[in-house]
Amino acid sequence: TYEGNTVEITKFTEYVERTISLPEGVEPSDNLTGIVIEDDGTIRQVPTRIEEVDGQYYVVMSSMTNSVYTVVEKHVEYHDMEGHWAENVVHDMGSRMIVSGVDANHFEPDQLITRAEFVAMVINALGLEKTQGNNEFKDVNSQDWYNSFINTALEYNLIKGYSSDRFGPNDPITREQAMTVIEKAMKLTRLEVELDLNDVDTILSGFADGEMTAPYARYSVASGIKAGILHGRSSDILAPKQYVGKAEAAVIVWRLLEKSNLISQL
Repeated sequence: TYEGNTVEITKFTEYVERTISLPEGVEPSDNLTGIVIEDDGTIRQVPTRIEEVDGQYYVVMSSMTNSVYTVVEKHVEYHDMEGHWAENVVHDMGSRMIVSGVDANHFEPDQLITRAEFVAMVINALGLEKTQGNNEFKDVNSQDWYNSFINTALEYNLIKGYSSDRFGPNDPITREQAMTVIEKAMKLTRLEVELDLNDVDTILSGFADGEMTAPYARYSVASGIKAGILHGRSSDILAPKQYVGKAEAAVIVWRLLEKSNLISQL
């Protein structure tokens, strides 16, 4: 309130934490997730971690909006993730309502993920309130399921298109393209690494194909490697131009949240 005028703050420029203590007798669980209840009754998850202080467990939710919150418990397992290298992470991301399968029992981990799907995964993971309306991309229409995700990513400066009016939402995303989104998201979560040009060159030269990284993505890819979010396909193969599968995308986004201390470690 200033000079008799009251302005309600509904959005913040950085994450604000809300803490809820678990009632006595309620066991802490990795499957506990904070959710926002929107005015229209819909819900969205927000990054959530469990903390213990003097024997008392707390659910810590991080959000950029002033909203109504509650905590839910959900357990997800996909049959086709059993024995997969990303099994634990994908089940955690599913339980957090960040990713979903093709049905209740199947995730199809090796299916390539599109640029729009990856953006949607990042927006869901960050718990951002989605923005409706139109945008500058001629290949993203207001009725497309991903329109609000693209709008939100633009609002938070997480994406750029192939050009000023073309995004290519249904194209499969490459590893270097994915990292340009992640590096911008790192700024949002305050997970910033300091690299100069020599650092970037040194990091990329550690891979036999590191110099194949496009100039526009070199800093983003190196930042992701430095932060521990992006790993090579092997010890000496970076594969910056190879496409990303659903499970790999889930792991990359999960590492962003975990390294940013927004979720609990597995």
